[in-house]
Amino acid sequence: MDKWPVFNYFNNDFKWEVVSNTGYYDKFSIRYRNFDSRMTYPAIMTGTPQGDYDDFFSPVFDLSSPEYGANCNLNFMSAGAFRTTDPSEMNDSLEIFYSTDCGASWTPVRSPMTRAEIGNNGTVAVSYSPLWMGEWKLQSLPLPAGARQSKVVFRFRFKPGVFATTLLGSGNNFYMDRIHISSFPTGIDDDIMKRQGVVLTPNPTHGGAQLIVNEGSGTARVQVTDVTGKVVYRTEQQLNPGMNTIQIPASGMTAKGMYMVQLVSGSKTHTEKLVVY
Repeated sequence: MDKWPVFNYFNNDFKWEVVSNTGYYDKFSIRYRNFDSRMTYPAIMTGTPQGDYDDFFSPVFDLSSPEYGANCNLNFMSAGAFRTTDPSEMNDSLEIFYSTDCGASWTPVRSPMTRAEIGNNGTVAVSYSPLWMGEWKLQSLPLPAGARQSKVVFRFRFKPGVFATTLLGSGNNFYMDRIHISSFPTGIDDDIMKRQGVVLTPNPTHGGAQLIVNEGSGTARVQVTDVTGKVVYRTEQQLNPGMNTIQIPASGMTAKGMYMVQLVSGSKTHTEKLVVY
């Protein structure tokens, strides 16, 4: 994280930090440590996260390339939870800004991420840590034309919320992983798309999924089978130059488990595993 500087302005326990025990693909991610462990007197009299905020910054990106002319997206995976069940106390927020003048001024990429965007895993009473890929959520934020410059820096600012009566932290830990810039709006990693030409997303899924096929032609035939080899869904779609999206509806995968998704286009066959949870 030397190229992604972290700032804990209040020098307290609520802060961004790199962890090596969980992640989307591996065991590494960046976490906003937001579980308030102060439970007894007199510890609860000081150190409230109310009014706190903490930042980390990206390295400088060159987004002036023609590949970002039509689409340019800030993509990442996130996983989080709250300690409260009261929506009015789910006050954590993540603010993402960009700067094209070396930090002299900052422009928001979008409105702050809050509530379900932050705590996509609901209420967890203990210190939260994602246990498997299904707990991670894909975030894909379109970048405005003003951000597509030769020297762009991003700032990620987390603001923790509190219980109104006790000023204890009402949020839980929040994790981010796989932060990258992509010309694909669905959050697909450019390297994977360039290498394979086909990506299955989201995977794992709690509903349907979609195959993204780049630079296709002719007819694509898609077949989905369950672990017994039974065909549960089949479709055909004409491919066009550029990016094609083939939908795989949730209605074809009613049981949780592993499925095989096969794409046949011309003489090429592409098969991937799809996890439904």
